This record gives sequence, C-alpha cells and structure tokens, in this order.
Amino acid sequence: MNRRNFLLSSAGVLAGTTLASTAPANVPVPYSWDAMPPMESREAFVAWMQANRGENPTFLGERWDRFQALLTHKDLWEKRNMRAFLLTPREEFVTRQNLDRAYEWHYLDIGFGVTITGPHTVARMTNTIDVRRGEKVLEIGTGS
Repeated sequence: MNRRNFLLSSAGVLAGTTLASTAPANVPVPYSWDAMPPMESREAFVAWMQANRGENPTFLGERWDRFQALLTHKDLWEKRNMRAFLLTPREEFVTRQNLDRAYEWHYLDIGFGVTITGPHTVARMTNTIDVRRGEKVLEIGTGS
C-alpha cells in the first residue's frame, strides 16, 4: 500500500467519525424504555409513531399490517416482543431496491450473498428464546 493513500484514507476515516459523532438526532420525543405504541388500531399506531418517532407513515402502515399478520399466525405472543417489532424500522435494514418489500413475509437479499431473515421467523425465534432486556442474541447461519 502506498503511504500517501494510507494517510489520506486514515484522515478521511478520522474526519468522518468526528463529524458523525457530533451530528444531532432529530427525535421528536425523548426515548423511554416504558413507551408502548398503541396496539388497538392502525391509525392510532401510525399517529403515535409519527408524533414520537418521526417515522414515515407509509412504512408504519406496512409495519402495522405485518404486525397483524404475525398476531394472526401466532408468531408473536409476548407484549415486549410485540413492542420490539412495532418499534423496529425493518426498512432501515434492507437494500434500497428492497424498500418496497421490507415488510413482506420472506427473507430479502441485503447484498454480499446474505439475507435478512423474514419477520415471521424472527418473531417466532425471539418469542421462543424469551429474550430479556439487557441480553444479546447472535443469529448465526440463518442469513445475515
């Protein structure tokens, strides 16, 4: 490796991390571990999420619809896992070309020969292993 390229690359990485760490977050309401999005209707959920998280209403509607499918198929049964699903923006974990498919039932390609596991599988696995606050889970060999 050329020393000049190495130094320029290192300077770029350093500048990028410094600038990124000072970027302000645009969060409408401070985060609370006790916050629970409404689960009684799509409209209430979307309105609450927009007010508290500032998320895109189109994706919120798709997330709600998939949530309802998870409940119908009995893939979610613990309140804390329902909350986790509703608060996790799956669209942020897929490639740009798969944005319109973020809440489909099956796995999606995320590049580099790996996939993001489908929401029904993730919901069932998470409920089954009974993850608690503070615990960490590493999913190995099932995609990404």
